[in-house]
Amino acid sequence: MERLLEALEQLETAKALNDPFANVIDLEFRVEQFAGLVAGRAMRVALTELGKERNPERGQSLLEFALVLPLMILLLLGGVDLITLYTSQQNVEYIAEESARCSAVNGEGCQQGIEQYAQMLASDVKLMNSNELTAIENECRGCSSITVTYRWAPVFPGVPHITLKSTAQFTAQP
Repeated sequence: MERLLEALEQLETAKALNDPFANVIDLEFRVEQFAGLVAGRAMRVALTELGKERNPERGQSLLEFALVLPLMILLLLGGVDLITLYTSQQNVEYIAEESARCSAVNGEGCQQGIEQYAQMLASDVKLMNSNELTAIENECRGCSSITVTYRWAPVFPGVPHITLKSTAQFTAQP
């Protein structure tokens, strides 16, 4: 930077003396050359500093994320399937108990029949695929026994359907 200031002073001195050829062209060339060197050095410093900020392991984290993402999605969908399976089993047990209670209290068939009553309960508890639900009245002495089966369909593709079954008994009241 000091050399640039010296060259500028010499150029101004030469111009002040009105020396037409002597040092003016040479000084202008040196000033331009030195300014180019300074600009080039500044550019190299800027690029070096920019390169220091760039993390060479940045691509590694992207690759790790791409490898872990499918596993995380599998775990998430598996968790959703387990929750829906558990909820469906609870709903099937509830439908069996309510159907057996209705049959025991109302005697021969509940209003429209056990199958329709179970379908109505399935829609009340928002059981998915309620058309996959069947309710059968079992033979039982002095009681009402209902078996409800439901074919559960998983959210995650490739998992086989599971049949959930629940039987409930209530003593018939005279």
